[in-house]
Amino acid sequence: MDIQQRNLKVVDRLVEEVLRDAGYTAAAIREFFEKNEDSLRGVFQLIDKNAPAIERAVLAVKELELAEQERREQEHLFPLIPPVPNTSPRKRQKPAILTIHLTSEGELYREPRTKYSLLFKAQRATLLRKLGRDFVSTEELRIASGYGSEEAVRKAVHKINALVRSRLKIKEKLIVGRSGFGYKFNLNLKIVRKG
Repeated sequence: MDIQQRNLKVVDRLVEEVLRDAGYTAAAIREFFEKNEDSLRGVFQLIDKNAPAIERAVLAVKELELAEQERREQEHLFPLIPPVPNTSPRKRQKPAILTIHLTSEGELYREPRTKYSLLFKAQRATLLRKLGRDFVSTEELRIASGYGSEEAVRKAVHKINALVRSRLKIKEKLIVGRSGFGYKFNLNLKIVRKG
């Protein structure tokens, strides 16, 4: 028996099952096959031409069925248990905002003051006093602090950040900048002005 004949018998069996389920009698089923033999052969020939695509589709359907079966088994084993909310105090608390004090003399410190203190003089102290929570343009800082150019202001800001990181032992920059906006104090730090 060649492949075509075997496949035709499979199609015949499937059609017969469908008709039987629909309530047809054995005589009515035989009559259906006799009348539609040529049509069934045409269907079979189409199936035969597209066998590789059909095989891929059948495999894909089988994979989907297996995935669905695994999902159902997982649901059966682990019925919709609501996720446990994260109640870890570390995750829920906001990070502590470090407080940095700035005196009118240009001293920056954090507690303990004897261990973490840094004194700025002249231009850098003026630059620090001019900064706030909102951006201040580089040009405005240059004029207020007496630097000769905007590049000199940028270098001063970089140097202040480096000194603050090393001497006050903080991980974040004290001063943050944005091109076109200027500079401001880092909002992740609490800056308290004294005197």
